[in-house]
Amino acid sequence: MWVIGGGEIYRAALPYATTLAVTEVDVTVDGDTFAPVLDAGWQVVEDGGPQVSASGPGYRIRRYAR
Repeated sequence: MWVIGGGEIYRAALPYATTLAVTEVDVTVDGDTFAPVLDAGWQVVEDGGPQVSASGPGYRIRRYAR
């Protein structure tokens, strides 16, 4: 199942997840909603390394498991 939501939806679904696909985008934005911080039970199992999009911002896709 894919969960695409806001911070509260991520927080509600996180206890049921066993794997996560996380895209980290290298930008600074104003906002008050953030994804939850992952605890030590999550480990990176795949890291696509730094990438650059055609439109500019850098990003990285990581897969986590617990």
